[in-house]
Amino acid sequence: MLAILVSAAQNAPEWLAILGPDSLELAITIGTRPISHVGTEDAQADDPTIEREKKEAAVLTAALELALIVLDGCIELDEGKSLGLDHTNLLFGVGEWAGAVFANLEKGLRVEGGGGLHEAKLQRAAAGVLLKVDELRTRWSRSMIDTR
Repeated sequence: MLAILVSAAQNAPEWLAILGPDSLELAITIGTRPISHVGTEDAQADDPTIEREKKEAAVLTAALELALIVLDGCIELDEGKSLGLDHTNLLFGVGEWAGAVFANLEKGLRVEGGGGLHEAKLQRAAAGVLLKVDELRTRWSRSMIDTR
């Protein structure tokens, strides 16, 4: 739902300076919280955390999709210049996060609530974010400040 609102607000004058970067930070914050992995069978059936853990894949997918919408919007509005030059560390952070998610999925790590369609959506979203970040890095790498 938040991704729809962010996408709808794309024509606002504040989008590139405020809404886009802040939404990207929110996506990273939500997406990097600790994730439960499949294989913890010792939980009781009446445990209230089980229902929450089943939604891990959906939450992670939504965070990646939000990041993808922001990256795509930045590319559409100013070819990613404001994000690539003014928020370089944020752009690199998104790439690192999506890369870690994608690498873990490629290794076979399963996320609670994943499998089947959810796992495919999660992997597609992570790959999409990686491609958009790479596109921005390639386009603005000569102008980016060295952040080491």
